[in-house]
Amino acid sequence: MCKQLLAVTAIPFFLSLTGCDTDGVWAAAASEKQDFHYTKPLNQGGRFSIENMNGSVEISGWDKNEVDISGTKYAKTKAYLDEIKIDVQASTGVVSIRTIPPVDRSNSNAGAKYIIRVPRQVATDLASSNGSIQLSSVEGTAKIRTSNGRVGAKSVKGLVDITTTNGNVDIADVTGGARVSTSNGTVDADNLHGEFNAKTTNGGIKARLFDIPSNALVKATTSNGPVELTVDQVRSDIRASTNNGHIHLRVPSNTNARVDARTSNSNVTSDLAVTGGNSSSKKHLEGTIGSGGPHIDLSTTNGSIRLMKGASI
Repeated sequence: MCKQLLAVTAIPFFLSLTGCDTDGVWAAAASEKQDFHYTKPLNQGGRFSIENMNGSVEISGWDKNEVDISGTKYAKTKAYLDEIKIDVQASTGVVSIRTIPPVDRSNSNAGAKYIIRVPRQVATDLASSNGSIQLSSVEGTAKIRTSNGRVGAKSVKGLVDITTTNGNVDIADVTGGARVSTSNGTVDADNLHGEFNAKTTNGGIKARLFDIPSNALVKATTSNGPVELTVDQVRSDIRASTNNGHIHLRVPSNTNARVDARTSNSNVTSDLAVTGGNSSSKKHLEGTIGSGGPHIDLSTTNGSIRLMKGASI
């Protein structure tokens, strides 16, 4: 459970927490709970969406043409609990779920948690507040939005678009690329195939990237944290920046690229030969690797920059 509570607004449906989930906070404050379960048909290739509040959402794919919905709603009193409605709209092509809160949200400590199975081939649109979202084993585009909660995506075939606040993002075995935005959280992407664009404020970014499209910019931006990237080949521009942290970029030894790497209060080093350019400062490295090619742009203020060869893919 997160122990660092920064602020609670007058309407306690929103908690401002730093780098943690609030699932446990709401559940601990709720004395009334009630389980629910629904099963709805949904064809492979259909669409699934959920809009939740104050609770976690865990979704995984399976080979059945149906959605299995299990969960628990909770609140401070029985009256508030009874007011929470689980609205499920379903057809063979679309299933949508919405958690409807009590009319009087103040001091209700109300929320809901979900564990859901969906057809493996499905496009997903997932939204929650004050809770984590986990998605795994699906084939289709995924849009994920939450606040004050971590996000995980594993074994997904399709572009993953993630937005959260005050939470870490963990991605693994995703084919189709990822676009990630968070604050006060880290971004960790392992075995990601496709485009990569990640932004955070107070947290590091670490990624192992494959099969980057030649027309896709690789971008990793943070304010306070390191950036560590490993790519299987340099086919597109790479841009990494931070203010307070190091930058490590690992590329194959046969890379052809143009590089511009600079720091204000440390050194820039490269395992690969860099020719040309006008910079002789240890804080700035500019020139050509091999025969030139895509642009590698690396910048930090308080941290070192290392360009390494022999990508450990």
